[in-house]
Amino acid sequence: ATLNPGEEVYMTLHRGWEQPGKVLKLKKSVYGQAPAPLAWFSKLEKGLEDTGFRLSMMDLCLFISDKAICVVYVDD
Repeated sequence: ATLNPGEEVYMTLHRGWEQPGKVLKLKKSVYGQAPAPLAWFSKLEKGLEDTGFRLSMMDLCLFISDKAICVVYVDD
C-alpha cells in the first residue's frame, strides 16, 4: 500500500499490548513507505528556509543563503 503525504496512519498494538477497540495513530512518516522521503525533505526544507536559506528555482536540491550553499540529495 502507498500513502499520500499528510494521510493519517493507524496500526494495531503489538502482541501483548492489545486492547479491544484501541489502535495507535502514527505521528511520523513510516520508513520505507513512498511518502517518507518527501516528508523528510519537506521538514528539511522548512528548517533551511527558517535559517535563511532559499530554494533555487533552477535545481530543487539546491539551497542558497548569503553565507553558504547547501546541496541535498535524497536517495529513496
